[in-house]
Amino acid sequence: MMSNLVRPIKLQEQHLRLIYDDFRLLDENRDGFIDQIQYATLVRALGQTVSDREIDRSWQIALEEQRKQNEEAKAAQEKKEAQAKKEAAPGTLGLPKKQPPPKPVAPPQNEVNFQVFTKVFAENYIPVISEKTLRQAFQLFDPKNTGKLSSQQLQDIVMNRGEPLSKAEFDELVLLAGLDGQKSFDYTQLVKRLLKGPAGIATINATR
Repeated sequence: MMSNLVRPIKLQEQHLRLIYDDFRLLDENRDGFIDQIQYATLVRALGQTVSDREIDRSWQIALEEQRKQNEEAKAAQEKKEAQAKKEAAPGTLGLPKKQPPPKPVAPPQNEVNFQVFTKVFAENYIPVISEKTLRQAFQLFDPKNTGKLSSQQLQDIVMNRGEPLSKAEFDELVLLAGLDGQKSFDYTQLVKRLLKGPAGIATINATR
């Protein structure tokens, strides 16, 4: 996602809440982490038009950020356990003063949490194309100007043109866009959903 068009942004509370809703939708096992396919789907669902190469690059950045976070958490936990062990030393009656805290579950490998996602997303944000431009792109596949496309047409567009999505990425994008189970859809409304992102994220002013 890194390029000369990158505009780091500051995510406001309302944006974070709504991004979190989409994050949880993709986090099927509810462990607080998403994998690379889910990461790519979420980035694109938030209005970012990025290539697979850009996704791979930002994903590696996210994994490195997650690794650092895990190391910091591990160091803090070891310090906490050492303190608990010290406090649990036998007292004057030969009884432990305090039970040590349970060890936390190890984070999954090659996945990132919500905190890491939002940090990398904000730092690598690229302004999206205009609503008019994207709507006109869909209109090319609507010669009768009905304002609607079939789900099959959408699948053909996103899986066989430009930077194609995989079937898994397409299915998750359909889910996030609220098109699951629909045979046809109003592409003007889809454009608004894709470009708007959570609470108008595409229009946030860039800040350092």
